[in-house]
Parts: sequence; C-alpha cells; structure tokens
Amino acid sequence: MAVRTRSNFKSTKNSRITTNGTGAITGSSMNDMFEDVADSFLMPEDGGGTPDIDLYYAEQSDFIEVIVPIAGFSFTSSGAGATYAISEYGVNTTENAIGVLGLETGTTTTGYTIGYKAGGGGLNLIRFGTAAFVMKWRLAVSALSDGTDTYHISFGFSEAATTSKDMTDGAYFTYTHSVNSGNWQAVTASASTRTTTNLATPPSTSFQTFEIRVNEAATEVTFYLNGTLVATHTTNIPTSDTVGMNINIVKSAGTNERILYADYYYFKSTRSANR
Repeated sequence: MAVRTRSNFKSTKNSRITTNGTGAITGSSMNDMFEDVADSFLMPEDGGGTPDIDLYYAEQSDFIEVIVPIAGFSFTSSGAGATYAISEYGVNTTENAIGVLGLETGTTTTGYTIGYKAGGGGLNLIRFGTAAFVMKWRLAVSALSDGTDTYHISFGFSEAATTSKDMTDGAYFTYTHSVNSGNWQAVTASASTRTTTNLATPPSTSFQTFEIRVNEAATEVTFYLNGTLVATHTTNIPTSDTVGMNINIVKSAGTNERILYADYYYFKSTRSANR
C-alpha cells in the first residue's frame, strides 16, 4: 500500500492550493501550502487506514481536561497562591476560547508556574534535524508586566524545564516589559549563543496566536504571531542537544498575582521519509 509523501499526496480536505494553466501555484502562500501538505496526515494513498507514525505525529489540547496531567504536561509552582488551574477566561463569544489553562504566579514577589513535557533528566523528547516540527499556542495575559509587578514569560522548545527568560538551547518567544519596549521577542539559542528578533507587538489581555516552525534539516526556524510571519532565523538553531516543550511565567517584583492564560496547545512533526 503506497503512502502519501510530500511528492505524491492527495489532500484529504479542501486545499487552499490552486494552479493556473501552466501549473504554477496561485492563490496560496507558502505557509498555506505547507499546512495543506501536513494536514493531509500522510495517510495511505487509498484513503484508508491511520496516519503513518513513521512520517507523522501530532497532539493538541484545548485544556478541557480536569485531571492531571493536563495535556501530558507536568507543572511546578512556587510561592503563595502560585498554581495552575482550568479557567473560564475568554470562554465567551468575543474570545471564543474552548477550555483555558491559567498559569498563576500567586502573590509572592518571586512566584512562578512552569509547564513542561519531560522525557528524563531534561526535556529530551525531540532533536532538531530529525523531522520538521511545529508548536503553536494561543495565549493571553491578565495584565502587562510593569515596574511594580514585574514578570517574564517564555515558551516554546527548550532543553530543560526552566524558570529562565532565556533558554540554553531552544526556539521560543519571550517577553518582559523592560526589554524591547515591552514587545515580544523571537529567539533561537544554541549553547547559550542566541539570535534574537525584536518584534513590534506586546502581549495582550486578548488572546494571541504564536507558532514556531523548524524545518526538517534544522537550517531554518520561522516564527508567526497572529498568523503573520514575524521572524526567520538561520543561526543558533540547536542540533547537538535534545529539546522538549516549556512554558513559564515568573515574577521578580510585586505582590499582585499575574496569570498567563493558554487557550490551546498544538504540536506536530512530519518527516519526508520513514525513520
């Protein structure tokens, strides 16, 4: 039974890719094209069966779970009132959230909550260069960081479960009010050497979508904010260390609680050939 690969797949949904009389692709961005290929699920070419795990893996959560672990994540909190909990934030007809997870700092000056997926002593789940990887989050904050109640946020691929703003090895978004005029940054890091793109958008109390894409050769990492490409990195992409998923909110000043809300989480890997 033949398997659909990038060269012979037939999309299982209404494709956004169209062609003109000469066969050139029209009416689609490269991002759309990538999504259509990946969303074919690399199913058997006859349309039956299940996705081929040698080529494709995906997981997601809308955080409607009420049992631990939530979406397979482990959590660590520190400080009075610091915790993680299912929330109703944004579950309305404006934000249209379906299940929300709140990561809460509590009221201690240095309170924090981190969420991570670990495979051992570190987050040794995947290695860049073995497949193409995508991670996506929809996030909002209860209030911005400021000089009174100061905190940072970091999330994405990381080599360790950490409260740090910057990873040793990884690809991630990060924020605090005193850096880059309080706007998001996109970062790739390899052995603590980093490539950073300063973005022009701050966090928001309304939900924003974030996406990190690592190509199969680990030669390029692209970052998307609210569906728009905002950074392309070709340097300091970690390949000598394994990574996993990490998200944190960590306070360094103030006693008012701050919360990072997650509406959903999504992860996908695709390969062009069997393992």
